[in-house]
Amino acid sequence: MGSQRTLRQDLLKEIFELRDGVLYRDGEIAGDLTPKGYWRVQIGDHKYFRAKIVWCMVHGNWPKEVDHRNRQRSDDRIENLREATHSQNIAHQPPRKRTTGLPNGVYRHRNKYRVRMRIGGKMTCFPVVDTPEEAHEIYKAQHLQNYKEFSIYGQSKNA
Repeated sequence: MGSQRTLRQDLLKEIFELRDGVLYRDGEIAGDLTPKGYWRVQIGDHKYFRAKIVWCMVHGNWPKEVDHRNRQRSDDRIENLREATHSQNIAHQPPRKRTTGLPNGVYRHRNKYRVRMRIGGKMTCFPVVDTPEEAHEIYKAQHLQNYKEFSIYGQSKNA
């Protein structure tokens, strides 16, 4: 996808016009929507995510990763974008459905429940509790403490 290649701000401003998170090239909307909902734009032989191009055009640096604050993948307005690490970007994803019926991060431990969570690249286990609800509260609190504004548990449901 061109993720290892970087582009310069001055070059991007020569090629594109930026209006409300949308890139225009020669008066036409540049790029296409991927099946996963991201916009990508071709420059030469390489394709780039539009969010990274928008970020670079505004801030002047090429980001490793960009997070969409409102989780709308096609919303590349600069106020909706923020630079993120890979773990912050993952922390901001909606919880995945689990086949166990237990909330994310909660595991059965004998006849009780335990929380496991990756923090700083290391798997961390928390004390065993009696119910999955108690364990999930621990998980949410730890997620918020470790990922702060990137945590999905610290946002209003309208974000």
